[in-house]
Amino acid sequence: MKWEIADLDTVFQDEVRHETGVDLTRCYQCGKCTAGCPLAYKMDEAPTAIMRYIQLGLRDEAVRANTSWVCVSCQTCSTRCPQDVDIAGVMDGLRRISKRSGYGHVDRIVRTFLDVFLGTIKRYGRLYELGLIAAYNIASLQPFKDFSVAPGMILKGKIKFMPPEVKTRRAKEIFERCKRMEGQQ
Repeated sequence: MKWEIADLDTVFQDEVRHETGVDLTRCYQCGKCTAGCPLAYKMDEAPTAIMRYIQLGLRDEAVRANTSWVCVSCQTCSTRCPQDVDIAGVMDGLRRISKRSGYGHVDRIVRTFLDVFLGTIKRYGRLYELGLIAAYNIASLQPFKDFSVAPGMILKGKIKFMPPEVKTRRAKEIFERCKRMEGQQ
């Protein structure tokens, strides 16, 4: 690709730094984040490319890519980084920026899964797999997608039929605190 200096958004790197607290100037493009990423093959842009886009101020390229939405925040990239750059934290920040910028629709399936996953945690205080699967299948308009597999998994003890008995007050407090913090930004 060829870019002109006029295409560069010089404030984007500062926006990402403010959003995430990560100093992106430390990244020297070694590529360890991409080499260790278990989902890099599913991303339309490699994590190292996203980091370079941010460094260059190429907002649209960084925000429109599905990379931040595919990232599962496993921390492999951040752990492998020789400069201690929190790449997973940058991906979280890019998702928030993407939503605010109107690009949150980039990968509807991934976004639907994230919304359902967090809703399950908020409701039950921890992950309830059967509830997650059922809610995701309904939200993605595939209500019977995994229906034939569920009984075997329940019988083998791979997933529980009933949700966990957990006090959800603490989880709800965390979600409320996050909501307040997002409102302050």
